[in-house]
Amino acid sequence: MKAVALTLLTLAWGGSALAENPQHLRRLATTNQCSQCDLRGVGLVFAQMERLNVAGANLQDANLGRGKFAGGVFRQANLQRVSFFGSDLTGADFTNADLRGADLADANLAGANLTGANLTGANLNRAYLEGAIVHNAVFEGAYLRDAAGLPPQVVQAKDYYAWGLEEAQRGRHDRAIAYLDATLQLDETLTDARMARAVTRSRIGDMAGAIEDAKQAEAEFTKAGASEKAKVAKEFHQGLAQTNKPPGFWDNFLNSVAPMLFQFFLR
Repeated sequence: MKAVALTLLTLAWGGSALAENPQHLRRLATTNQCSQCDLRGVGLVFAQMERLNVAGANLQDANLGRGKFAGGVFRQANLQRVSFFGSDLTGADFTNADLRGADLADANLAGANLTGANLTGANLNRAYLEGAIVHNAVFEGAYLRDAAGLPPQVVQAKDYYAWGLEEAQRGRHDRAIAYLDATLQLDETLTDARMARAVTRSRIGDMAGAIEDAKQAEAEFTKAGASEKAKVAKEFHQGLAQTNKPPGFWDNFLNSVAPMLFQFFLR
């Protein structure tokens, strides 16, 4: 019976459920638990294993992509370079787990416990982390861009600001504004981000918003003693506010001024 269960599971996982220790794999397949097991390189793609328990196990280089592991226990497990791409990990326990270099892109980590987990160099692109616990977790070098629901202690205002500038320079202005909005929500004193948002708003035709941002930036720069930046902000909002503009004014003005502004704020 157990052998049949293992065969069915292997087929369900795409015919690739190899691991360093077949006995440990068999235990996992029949009981949904394998603490302290050697499961290096195991292939569990599309596995349906909610609430599995692999606490302290070694799953280094395993492929657990597109699986359902909600409520799973991965405490103190070696998950280096494991692929959880697109997997359901809601409420999973990763306390003190080693997730260095893991692929968590598109994974659902809502409510997951990442306390003390090491996510150095992990890929969290488009991952969802609403309600995740990240106390003492390490995110050094992790790819966090486009992750949703990031706890405020994970990403800083300067990160959102850098992402906003990158998106603006690529012409993705709506995305740039979203990042710059997040920047100012976290740190409203980051006036460079306000000025960058003014430029970006002007690129999508939101002149009123651009002028408002630039005027506020001018006042903040002046108060901070940043006279050069205050002058640029003033010239920018005054240029936008000009009346009786000749044909092609906006295109000529924005095309000539915006690149200079972004080079200025990237210095």
